[in-house]
Amino acid sequence: KKLPDIDNGLIITNESEDAKKVSVKLLVSRELSVERTGIANIFEKRVGVIEPGKTKLLYLDIFAKAQTSIRDYPGRLVIFEHYDDFDFVDKEYKKEFRIIVQQ
Repeated sequence: KKLPDIDNGLIITNESEDAKKVSVKLLVSRELSVERTGIANIFEKRVGVIEPGKTKLLYLDIFAKAQTSIRDYPGRLVIFEHYDDFDFVDKEYKKEFRIIVQQ
Protein backbone atom coordinates (compact mmCIF):
# COMPACT_ATOMS: atom_id res chain seq x y z
CA LYS A 1 0.00 0.00 0.00
CA LYS A 2 1.44 3.38 -0.99
CA LEU A 3 1.57 5.95 1.78
CA PRO A 4 0.81 9.60 0.97
CA ASP A 5 3.58 12.13 0.36
CA ILE A 6 3.44 14.50 3.33
CA ASP A 7 5.54 17.46 4.47
CA ASN A 8 4.11 17.92 7.95
CA GLY A 9 2.90 14.46 8.77
CA LEU A 10 3.91 11.57 10.95
CA ILE A 11 3.23 8.00 9.92
CA ILE A 12 3.14 5.48 12.79
CA THR A 13 2.98 1.79 11.89
CA ASN A 14 2.47 -1.03 14.39
CA GLU A 15 4.84 -3.76 13.16
CA SER A 16 4.30 -6.02 16.18
CA GLU A 17 1.87 -8.90 16.54
CA ASP A 18 -0.04 -7.17 19.36
CA ALA A 19 -2.21 -4.06 19.43
CA LYS A 20 -0.38 -1.07 20.94
CA LYS A 21 -1.73 1.92 22.83
CA VAL A 22 0.32 4.89 21.58
CA SER A 23 0.88 8.55 22.37
CA VAL A 24 3.14 11.13 20.72
CA LYS A 25 5.17 14.07 22.02
CA LEU A 26 6.75 16.63 19.67
CA LEU A 27 9.25 19.15 21.06
CA VAL A 28 10.52 22.07 18.98
CA SER A 29 12.96 24.92 19.65
CA ARG A 30 11.69 27.91 21.66
CA GLU A 31 12.02 30.02 18.51
CA LEU A 32 9.22 27.91 16.97
CA SER A 33 5.74 26.89 18.07
CA VAL A 34 3.31 24.00 17.61
CA GLU A 35 0.32 26.37 17.57
CA ARG A 36 -0.52 29.65 15.85
CA THR A 37 -0.39 31.85 18.97
CA GLY A 38 3.31 31.04 19.43
CA ILE A 39 3.01 30.05 23.08
CA ALA A 40 3.54 26.26 23.07
CA ASN A 41 6.64 24.48 21.84
CA ILE A 42 5.48 21.01 22.99
CA PHE A 43 2.68 19.04 21.31
CA GLU A 44 1.24 15.92 22.95
CA LYS A 45 -1.45 13.63 21.57
CA ARG A 46 -2.97 10.36 22.71
CA VAL A 47 -3.22 8.46 19.43
CA GLY A 48 -5.02 5.45 20.91
CA VAL A 49 -4.78 1.78 20.00
CA ILE A 50 -3.08 0.79 16.75
CA GLU A 51 -3.88 -2.74 15.65
CA PRO A 52 -1.10 -5.06 14.35
CA GLY A 53 0.00 -4.14 10.83
CA LYS A 54 -2.08 -0.93 10.82
CA THR A 55 -0.87 2.63 10.25
CA LYS A 56 -1.93 5.99 11.70
CA LEU A 57 -1.24 9.32 10.05
CA LEU A 58 -0.98 12.50 12.14
CA TYR A 59 -0.47 15.99 10.78
CA LEU A 60 1.85 18.13 12.87
CA ASP A 61 1.95 21.88 12.29
CA ILE A 62 5.02 23.90 13.26
CA PHE A 63 4.89 27.70 13.16
CA ALA A 64 7.58 30.36 13.05
CA LYS A 65 7.36 33.24 15.54
CA ALA A 66 7.97 36.89 14.66
CA GLN A 67 11.58 36.71 15.90
CA THR A 68 12.39 33.40 14.16
CA SER A 69 15.51 33.55 11.95
CA ILE A 70 15.92 31.70 8.67
CA ARG A 71 18.04 28.67 9.65
CA ASP A 72 17.81 25.09 10.93
CA TYR A 73 16.30 24.34 14.36
CA PRO A 74 16.40 21.15 16.44
CA GLY A 75 13.34 19.04 17.09
CA ARG A 76 12.59 15.85 18.98
CA LEU A 77 9.83 13.33 18.49
CA VAL A 78 9.00 10.77 21.19
CA ILE A 79 6.52 7.94 20.63
CA PHE A 80 5.31 6.10 23.71
CA GLU A 81 3.83 2.60 23.92
CA HIS A 82 1.53 2.30 26.94
CA TYR A 83 0.10 -0.59 28.87
CA ASP A 84 -3.15 -0.61 30.84
CA ASP A 85 -3.83 3.12 30.39
CA PHE A 86 -1.93 6.23 29.31
CA ASP A 87 -0.43 6.68 32.80
CA PHE A 88 1.98 3.77 32.32
CA VAL A 89 4.73 3.72 29.67
CA ASP A 90 5.97 0.36 28.41
CA LYS A 91 8.46 1.60 25.77
CA GLU A 92 9.51 4.87 24.22
CA TYR A 93 11.15 5.68 20.91
CA LYS A 94 13.05 8.96 20.35
CA LYS A 95 14.04 10.65 17.11
CA GLU A 96 16.04 13.87 16.79
CA PHE A 97 15.54 15.89 13.61
CA ARG A 98 16.17 19.31 12.02
CA ILE A 99 13.47 21.83 11.15
CA ILE A 100 14.41 24.06 8.23
CA VAL A 101 12.90 27.55 8.32
CA GLN A 102 12.84 29.15 4.88
CA GLN A 103 11.61 32.46 3.57
